[in-house]
Amino acid sequence: MSGRTLGGPARGGSDGKYYRNPDHLGHLVVFHGPRSRAVVQTAYGLSDAANCLKVSCVTCNKSWDDVDVFGAALVPALTEATVDDVVARIDQGEASAGRSAPWVLADPSADDIAAAEAFLAPDDLF
Repeated sequence: MSGRTLGGPARGGSDGKYYRNPDHLGHLVVFHGPRSRAVVQTAYGLSDAANCLKVSCVTCNKSWDDVDVFGAALVPALTEATVDDVVARIDQGEASAGRSAPWVLADPSADDIAAAEAFLAPDDLF
């Protein structure tokens, strides 16, 4: 027996809060199993999303299940990736006239990859 508690998945975040990019600026984040989810209704209208099985912030030591990630730069960066799990640092690009700065994914360093692997190793989820 592993001593783990088993049960159904959490909805809307493992701790009852949602994953939000602004809360993780500069943080090391792992996006697990991103896939395209076109045309999601949001408070701002219809938008494309990348649905992730899980999002893990290595910096915060937190994970959220079944997360829709939004952003014109983020969605293709996640859904067109050729890996199962995307490791990146959350960053912001340059704002254009009348628009806020887009959320972007900064490439991970070798140390970032090692930190993500160490963070995920105990769970051995994927």
